[in-house]
Amino acid sequence: MKNYILISDNKPYSFDSINELKKWMFPNFDKKTKEEQKAYLYEKVFGFCILNDLQIIDTKYGVYKDNYKINEYEKKDLDNSIIIDTIDTYILSLCKFNVIVILEEKNNRFYTKELNIKFNGDNNYVKVNSFASELLAKMVGDYNE
Repeated sequence: MKNYILISDNKPYSFDSINELKKWMFPNFDKKTKEEQKAYLYEKVFGFCILNDLQIIDTKYGVYKDNYKINEYEKKDLDNSIIIDTIDTYILSLCKFNVIVILEEKNNRFYTKELNIKFNGDNNYVKVNSFASELLAKMVGDYNE
C-alpha cells in the first residue's frame, strides 16, 4: 500500500512520499528560481482559471492578470482563486476545485497531519480535497481585502 495516491484525468498514480508526488507533478521544479517557479505555476493554471472565472493570486503581491502582470489593487477572492505562493498552496488549490484528487494514507499524512480525523473500519486514506479550503486558509491566513 502506497502512502499517497494522486488521481489526475481519472488515472490513479501511487507514491511512497509527498516529495515523490511533487517531483512527478513538477519535474525539475527545485532547479528553477523562485520567479521561474511562479511563472511555471501561472502558465500551468492560466487556461483553467480563464475557463472557470477564477483569479490567480500571490497573496503577498496581488492578483495576476494577463501577460503575468500583477494588479496589487484588485480585491483578492481566496474562495475563487488558485494560489501560487508555493507548490503546496498550488496543489491544495487544485484539490479545492477537484482538478486533482490526493489521498493520504492515515499514518503518513502531510497536508492533513494537523487535523483531528477519525478513521473508521477499513478506511486507510483521507481525501485531501475535503479539507483543501480549510488547509489553504491556515497556510495563507486571511488575505481577502
